[in-house]
Amino acid sequence: MPGSWGNARKGEVFLVSGHTGSAGVLSIVAWRLSRQGFRVHLLAPPPGRRGALEGLCRTVARRGDPAVSSWLLGYGIGGLFARGLAERPELGSRLRGIVTLGTPHRPTLAYPWRFWFRRFSARTTLGPRAPRDVEAVVLFSTFDASLVPLDSGYWPGAFHIRVHNVGHFGLLFSARAFRLVREQMEA
Repeated sequence: MPGSWGNARKGEVFLVSGHTGSAGVLSIVAWRLSRQGFRVHLLAPPPGRRGALEGLCRTVARRGDPAVSSWLLGYGIGGLFARGLAERPELGSRLRGIVTLGTPHRPTLAYPWRFWFRRFSARTTLGPRAPRDVEAVVLFSTFDASLVPLDSGYWPGAFHIRVHNVGHFGLLFSARAFRLVREQMEA
């Protein structure tokens, strides 16, 4: 399912899937963004592999247009991969911002994310704060069972948007959540 479509009238968006390793879960978000004028690239990090972040960085550099500003949008654990990509110097000044949906930025007690978070953290060093040179937005739900406790979704230095009564997978299908993401990317 990983691929690219849409035009880049408003910029590029690299969607990074979560722990399932399947970009298919992001297809509804990709479709909505492409209809709004973004060129969308679906990325699926190989779960549990060393060097996954480096591979994603090469893919972004190969697929992306250096002349177009880009956003990273990570869902679940994919938000941690997006954070790691945002800290890579290879992306240069073309990275405009990063959005995470339902990402545990701190250790979570929720199963199976607590194991993925521990494994990811052991293999990758992420900065404790959002990068200052890009916009960082965290969208989380008070009803997300992957964020236990709820403040595990907090990322210092990022702009936080809280929605109510939307589950973890519901963040992908919620019209309100999509509108909030789109508004941040178009601002």
